[in-house]
Amino acid sequence: RGIRIVALSLPLADARDVAQWLGCNTNATFNFHPSVRPLPLELHIQGFNISHAPSRLAAMTKPIYNSILRYAGTKPAVVFVPSRRHSRLLAADLLALAAAAGRPGRFLHARSDLVQPFLTKLQDKMLKETVSAGVAYLHEGVESNDRRVVQQLVECGAIQVCVVAAELAFAFAAHAHTVIVADTHVYNGKLHCYEQYPITTILQMLGRACRPLEDDHSVAVLMCAAHHKSFFTKLLNDCLPLETTRPHERGNCNEDHREQTGRGRLFDVDLPLPTSDT
Repeated sequence: RGIRIVALSLPLADARDVAQWLGCNTNATFNFHPSVRPLPLELHIQGFNISHAPSRLAAMTKPIYNSILRYAGTKPAVVFVPSRRHSRLLAADLLALAAAAGRPGRFLHARSDLVQPFLTKLQDKMLKETVSAGVAYLHEGVESNDRRVVQQLVECGAIQVCVVAAELAFAFAAHAHTVIVADTHVYNGKLHCYEQYPITTILQMLGRACRPLEDDHSVAVLMCAAHHKSFFTKLLNDCLPLETTRPHERGNCNEDHREQTGRGRLFDVDLPLPTSDT
């Protein structure tokens, strides 16, 4: 009998129940603890007791700089921020802090003459200035060619720090020794409120901290509001149960089935699993 469903998810606390619902036997069910990774992950969660999101993010600037020095050393570090505006501001602030400490070029790990050919390819003037000092930033407004150049410089270790907007969490391909997530809320212009990142987005960000062939461990620093610290501690260290968002009423499931069939999305009435009985 051929395999009909391949179900992939995060580590689950109720994996056995999900497998039973899917009709999988124990030999076809695999569930791993979050600590099972290609490299051991050293996780640090820092809470900030500031309710105003912009003020909280501004208060994270110096701790971000200190975390890079403490955990990354001279190894690559990626910092995820909520928006493209914050990516530019943080890149400039990190360079200002380095200059104030008397080490303006501490994040540049290659000779200027070797980096210059890459700088000539960059179209963004501000990006060119920050990259020349060892700090880059990326967001959706950056040209695709500039993105490729920055990722090449990060991967080869020429520049140490790259500040990435959250909108590129799944598009950013480079890995680093240290990943810092600066706040977990982004402003929703349609609803005029701040929303928390989806769990999958946060895990994707933290997953960038992995270089199996170059490091013996990786570091992730999550900075969030103080009242969310316990939630993220539970989320990132333990397995969570999978909860359905489908309606539990039998009639609603059958109604949804008929609606999908009427729209032409389902052609075989016997194909779906009997969700109305689960």
